[in-house]
Amino acid sequence: MLIVIIAMNFYAFCVFIFIGCSAFDSVVSFVRAKKDDRVFHYQQAIVVQNYAPNRTLTGCAVMEVYEKSDEQSMLNIFKTFGVPSSEITMAKIVSLMQECDTLNEATEYKKFSTSDDIDIRKVARKMQLIFPGTKWCGPGSSASGYHELGADAVVDKCCRAHDFCPIKIIPHDKRYGLRNDYRSTISHCFCDQMFYNCLTPIQNWRAKMIKNLYFRPVVKSQCIEGLPENFEKMELVPIKPVTDTVELSPVEIDEDLEDPELIMD
Repeated sequence: MLIVIIAMNFYAFCVFIFIGCSAFDSVVSFVRAKKDDRVFHYQQAIVVQNYAPNRTLTGCAVMEVYEKSDEQSMLNIFKTFGVPSSEITMAKIVSLMQECDTLNEATEYKKFSTSDDIDIRKVARKMQLIFPGTKWCGPGSSASGYHELGADAVVDKCCRAHDFCPIKIIPHDKRYGLRNDYRSTISHCFCDQMFYNCLTPIQNWRAKMIKNLYFRPVVKSQCIEGLPENFEKMELVPIKPVTDTVELSPVEIDEDLEDPELIMD
């Protein structure tokens, strides 16, 4: 029994240190989890808030836990460190994510440029890799941690927030009594709407192209409606297609690539 307890504590320590070095990246204080910290969770998302002794919020981090067992494992680890956790609503967890972004990141927009030997439009059309100038726009992510963003930080934050949607179904998986037979993740309609609203006011070609590509019916045709805790019927419904399709000219793209100080990631 003693060996099992030691092994479990060692595992918890290793996992916690790993998260402190990656998902928590710049918020080093989370490795020294304190009882003043707070953990909030909902479905596939966990938000950790770090407080100073005077109760000032000093840092936060967002974690993705797709499997229920992973969520429980992480909550048990926090419990080991004496950090309390609370289950909250979807609206509240999304609000805390936005608060985390505001607290931990500079919002200055950086323009993006690339060398002349790369046809960025062909890369963007294929969408097989992470969208140039970002680390979160595309299948998966090339970021080493939650707080790492690409050169186009404003657009990248929209994609990252969408990636961390607390209700989603990965390709060829079944969740909430629903099955995703698509090759891309199906997210909750609330997250898709937030993604659309986030990209719309950004006036650069990258935001326009990502929005037009993602919300095309041929690419993205369904989203998840309903909430599990409300005993609502959860179903896949047609996604609202983009209504402000814009034809992007090479001139518009080239004008966004004039800054020679920035290069493609």
